[in-house]
Amino acid sequence: MNEVDEYISGFPAEVQEKLAKIRSLIFETAPQVSERISWGMPSYYLNGKTLFHFAGFKKHIGFYPTAEGITAFSEKLLGYKTAKGTVQFPLNKPLPLDLIREIIIYRVQSQNTPKLPKLKKTLGKPNSPHIVSLMQLIETQSKATVAEWSITYAEENILPIFEKECPDDFRPRKTLLAAREWLAGKMKLPEVKRIILNECHAAARELENNPVAQAAARTCGQVASVVHVPSHSLGLAFYGSAAIVYNRLGLHETDEIYNKCAAVECAKMEAALRAISVHNDK
Repeated sequence: MNEVDEYISGFPAEVQEKLAKIRSLIFETAPQVSERISWGMPSYYLNGKTLFHFAGFKKHIGFYPTAEGITAFSEKLLGYKTAKGTVQFPLNKPLPLDLIREIIIYRVQSQNTPKLPKLKKTLGKPNSPHIVSLMQLIETQSKATVAEWSITYAEENILPIFEKECPDDFRPRKTLLAAREWLAGKMKLPEVKRIILNECHAAARELENNPVAQAAARTCGQVASVVHVPSHSLGLAFYGSAAIVYNRLGLHETDEIYNKCAAVECAKMEAALRAISVHNDK
């Protein structure tokens, strides 16, 4: 009997059965992992890196697939109590073995996938000449003009990037549509804000491993937020240029090249706003 056997044997029969099922599922799904007691509970590793832990409690089984694992399966875990890096499976309900298997596979694959270089979430700085120039033009225009420009630009140049990366996720599209509905007087501001926060920003949070799609989702959320504060349209320059440039050049160029290309994209954005700008619009 090893230390994990001893750990499991210390619980009542009902808890032992559930712990043993999770343990068996782990080795059935990922036989290459190593096992030991760490932090006082069974823990599993691959190439020396933590995959997940599990533990028994009085009223639930705790499963710990790290914060990344919880975030990736946030929608499927809605029926369970979660915290950063952990989910609780109540003892009075069957274990969701298929879901646990999915999480195990995800964590193993995430360890086997080479990590991308750390990329900036935005390109450009507030004092960059191209940003200052765009900001000055935005300040001369009404909220309606800025909203029309930024929403249209995102629909034509940013949304296609997101939907190429995430073809089955329509949350950014829904968010831009909501902003358009507000612009037409067909949707109230609180409902637009709810969609931005609960759908578009949520989509972005789920995409830490996809910088292109994440930048595109954040762009759509910032653009839609123009219905509340016009200066949010600068998100088109900061996040939108990142989405376009990362999509076009890939994820392994230098900051210098990225920033040069972002300045060019920002100039295109400014030209698009200037084309519909209204003299003395405010």
